[in-house]
Amino acid sequence: MSVLPLGIKTQTQKLQSLYKRTLRNLEAYYDRRHVYRFQAVLCRERFDQILALKDQREFNRRLQEEEDALFAIIHPIPKKCKLWII
Repeated sequence: MSVLPLGIKTQTQKLQSLYKRTLRNLEAYYDRRHVYRFQAVLCRERFDQILALKDQREFNRRLQEEEDALFAIIHPIPKKCKLWII
């Protein structure tokens, strides 16, 4: 029985994580729901194109470009989830 160590992520998991972080960043920037949804659809299109790539080097390059793009436009005051305090 082979078990993967917990710290190793597959390429798809990395892409999913980046996609979620990008959506959270978009939520912080846009307070109007329809504007946010439009930007989210454009973001989803970019990520679907990356997911459809067959060449691993191109996939990694595009993934790195998206990470750099997110880092460049990250919101200075991100929205945080409200915690339930009992």
